[in-house]
Amino acid sequence: MEVKLSAKRRQETGKNEMNRLRKAGDVPGNIIYEGNSVMISFAKASIQKLVQSGLRTSTVIELDVDNQPNRVIVKEVQRHPVNGEILHVDFYRLTPGRRLTVNIPVTTKGNAIGVKDGGALEQFYNSVKIRTTPEALKETIEVDVTNLGVGDGVRLSALPVSKEWDIRLEGDPMILKVSRSRMTLETDAAPGAEGAPAAAAAAAPAAGAKAPEKK
Repeated sequence: MEVKLSAKRRQETGKNEMNRLRKAGDVPGNIIYEGNSVMISFAKASIQKLVQSGLRTSTVIELDVDNQPNRVIVKEVQRHPVNGEILHVDFYRLTPGRRLTVNIPVTTKGNAIGVKDGGALEQFYNSVKIRTTPEALKETIEVDVTNLGVGDGVRLSALPVSKEWDIRLEGDPMILKVSRSRMTLETDAAPGAEGAPAAAAAAAPAAGAKAPEKK
């Protein structure tokens, strides 16, 4: 999604100055890049609106600072420990061609067949850490789970990721899976259910048959 935010440079520092800034309806922040930083402030209502709309650490923001455009991502959001109010935001400025490390959220689309059959969709990784250039950055990794039956899953190697990404996750772990729920286990165990223990039934004597005589 296209995200825009307006800000202005600030000179104020110190606890008292930051409190005055917040009382005026603004939030202090920094733009960090190549070991440097620029102090900024922006309207609290603007950043709250972005956060409520589903802002992620992988979301690219067009940040206008005194009419100077900056492409950034959120590095850290500091909140009040009691009321959750946003107190400070650090942004990381993207430099074309310069690689960065970021966590990309894993999202799903569709309704899994296995869930309709009584299974439960379990997600073991909510995000995947990657290293890439800003040009190859994506906001999410979207997985279509429509055709997943009970017992089916998606491993890291099956994720739809860019060839330019350097995945920072060891091995080939299971990202998500449609597991057997209590409902499917009870159905499988029910008499006459498909897959029920046929061997035991075959081993039982047929009706009217005589048991073998003991010698």
